[in-house]
Amino acid sequence: MPRTKTAPRPQPPTQPAPPRPAKRADRGLTTLEWLLIVAAVAGLAALAVVLVQNVVDETAEQIAGSSARETAARVAAQAITDDTTTAHDKRQSACNRLNITYSDIGVDASYSSGTCTVLIAGERYRLAQAAVADANTKTGDGPKMTACTAANTAWGTVAVITWDSTDKVCKIAAKAG
Repeated sequence: MPRTKTAPRPQPPTQPAPPRPAKRADRGLTTLEWLLIVAAVAGLAALAVVLVQNVVDETAEQIAGSSARETAARVAAQAITDDTTTAHDKRQSACNRLNITYSDIGVDASYSSGTCTVLIAGERYRLAQAAVADANTKTGDGPKMTACTAANTAWGTVAVITWDSTDKVCKIAAKAG
């Protein structure tokens, strides 16, 4: 049977096809992705600022902790030591004057064998403590007692260093002076 032609069915009006979801390759990053990236960068920048501030604060504390006068005393002592053109007795006199010039910070300057040495208040006592600790690391009573006697000879002006025969240790009985 032959087919007859029928009238075409009415078609609804044509509308543009709905846009398909965009792929990343089509239009780049979405607004939310950009927002997340900007927030992450801002967080890293804030962290960097905090870290730099902490480093600056610590450096400032270290600088404030060290006295400019202590540094000046040490530089002066080194200059006296390095000055080989001046006579020995004048260098010794200059070194001894550091005790007066820097008495406000407790400088203890001494001149020996062409070297001007500056110790700031408390450093001699700490060196005496280190000598006592070193003496107590020796093996055997004889070496310990010998090291204790040497510590007393070297540091007896700042600390009373004694050998405790009961406990077999070298110790500081008191600060001298």
